[in-house]
Amino acid sequence: MKRWIALLLLVCMAALAACDGADTSSDPVSSESAQGTTSESSTDESSEETSDETSTAPNTPVAENPFATVISAGKAYKKSDQAGEKYEDSYGMELTDGMIAPLESADYNETAYSGYNRNGQSGSFHFTIDLGEVHDRIYGFRLGYLGTTNAGVRPPVKVTVSVSLNGTSFEDVGEMTIPEFVEGRRLEATLDTEYYQTAQYVRFTLEKSDGWIFLDELEVIADEEADVDLDALFAQQIKDAYDALGTINYVGEKEADTSLTELLVSKDCSYALSDTLLTGYSNSDKCLTDGVMLGASGNGKRLGFQGGKVTTITVDLGEVRDDLSRFALNNVWHCSGRFRQKWHA
Repeated sequence: MKRWIALLLLVCMAALAACDGADTSSDPVSSESAQGTTSESSTDESSEETSDETSTAPNTPVAENPFATVISAGKAYKKSDQAGEKYEDSYGMELTDGMIAPLESADYNETAYSGYNRNGQSGSFHFTIDLGEVHDRIYGFRLGYLGTTNAGVRPPVKVTVSVSLNGTSFEDVGEMTIPEFVEGRRLEATLDTEYYQTAQYVRFTLEKSDGWIFLDELEVIADEEADVDLDALFAQQIKDAYDALGTINYVGEKEADTSLTELLVSKDCSYALSDTLLTGYSNSDKCLTDGVMLGASGNGKRLGFQGGKVTTITVDLGEVRDDLSRFALNNVWHCSGRFRQKWHA
């Protein structure tokens, strides 16, 4: 009997030992399982963060009183169709130069406009602005155009906006609101979003009828504080455009003595123009070399040339000179975007 009792005790002890072993072995499994769960969760969070950084999907509502900074001012853009030869997009920068056409005017020859016809065919074409860097507080888009039905000019049928981080893959933002048509006015299509957009590239896709469409300005607006000097910006654009065309830097054998008194050696000299003047301007009394500067009040004479063309003015100094040291061009700039140029050398 004792033998059986002893045997039974041995069996119970063995069973208890087995239970203790099972409990001990369960701890690493539980810990390992917890570690596995933690690792998996960390991977998901990392994946979500990466996804957020590379997506343009909006998730932040636009503030109640946001800044309205035109971040597209002076930025380069590409277009799927070229402007008409007579209504050029001068230097490929008119649509972001900040020069707004007159509000009340049906003149499609206004130099702030560039005209697109697509061989008289209806269809769509687009402009893609490169903002230069990624902006994450974009919320507004504007497209200015000429409102008239004269001479086969028509307003856009539809305008949509899309954005991209890399300039290749674009996501639709929405369709712009086209205002009620008013004859003889500059009109503006608009789109304002509820959430901030993140992008470096912004594409405006226009659908047109079978007529001409004249565009003034493309604008991308962001909730960013900025202080932009549009005059300085435009001057820099002109300089960049001429630099791209090529400039001539000539250094003579004699170094210029800047201590000497400057003489206007071109005064009253004759000159030749390579281009015809705009209607209303007369090339009389050698007004480009008479030495009289055109004042802000409009005093003095001036000549007007069609924008978007290369105009050459050749001045005959009457004799060979080897002491020329400075050349200057004086012009008057109007908000309408027209230039009336005055030269002296």
